[in-house]
Amino acid sequence: MRPIEKMIVTALALILPVGEINAATIGSFDSTRVLERRVLNTGADRDVVRAAIASDGHTVANTTGVLTENYLDGLDVFYTSVLGFGSSSSVLSTAEQSALVDWVSDGGILLSTGEQPFFRASYESVLNPFGIDLVSQAAASGSQWANDTGVALLANGVAGSTLTDSASSILASGNATTLATNNGNVIGLSMGFGSGLVIAIGDSNFLDDQLINTAGEQFFRNALNTELSAVPLPAGLPLLLGGMGLLGLLRNRKKAAAV
Repeated sequence: MRPIEKMIVTALALILPVGEINAATIGSFDSTRVLERRVLNTGADRDVVRAAIASDGHTVANTTGVLTENYLDGLDVFYTSVLGFGSSSSVLSTAEQSALVDWVSDGGILLSTGEQPFFRASYESVLNPFGIDLVSQAAASGSQWANDTGVALLANGVAGSTLTDSASSILASGNATTLATNNGNVIGLSMGFGSGLVIAIGDSNFLDDQLINTAGEQFFRNALNTELSAVPLPAGLPLLLGGMGLLGLLRNRKKAAAV
């Protein structure tokens, strides 16, 4: 193997280490789009979640009022509570939807939470582009994480635990894994989309400091720590393909010279 080929192989090994769980950068909307106490990096009701993110070595990015390709490109995970709390825009625009779909397709992880029926349009503007529908509203009690220890998002004591006693949106998708139920109705699901992942929970209160329990906190940590390692990150793929293409070109030239 020529020196330049060795250099490329070494670089690829550094770019895509096997089995390593990467630190994630997670972004969210600011208070112009969601209720101030639900802003991830400053909201008073997200202290527990922020502490969990920091303790696992992840980074909370600056928030944004508008979803753009440039903003999403700097993230591994985008979290949003339901839109419409006194915001200037209660639904995602067509441009925002397009940017979000492209980003998830390239390997991003979307974690979206919902709320009461009067926020339906805003919640659906986030989920409908991925084929996820809000069917109706669940009861105000009886929410539990699905009792399936084989699902990575439900690992570490989440499976079978109580979610919250808050009402939740009932969700439907033709190709999804059930994450949470309310009296038999699906209120939480995940599904692969391109190279990425969409996680939808029909309630946002389960992450509030006054309601969050150990299982709710652990679910959020699982979303960052477990699923991230299984989803190809957008930044690594073009570098890998570029390196493989260059390596193949060098080999073809070597063969041609030998003829």
